[in-house]
Amino acid sequence: MFYFGLRYMHTEYEQFHRYDPPEGPSVEVFETDNQRIIDRLNLFFRLGE
Repeated sequence: MFYFGLRYMHTEYEQFHRYDPPEGPSVEVFETDNQRIIDRLNLFFRLGE
């Protein structure tokens, strides 16, 4: 029973689209207008993105 419950939850969350555009009001939290390339690389290596 536990196994089938996990399978059901897996199929439900597999169909969940995480990367759809937001439907409500959204706010941009990261601005890249006046940043230097060194600052961007520092952030890239620090966060591991």
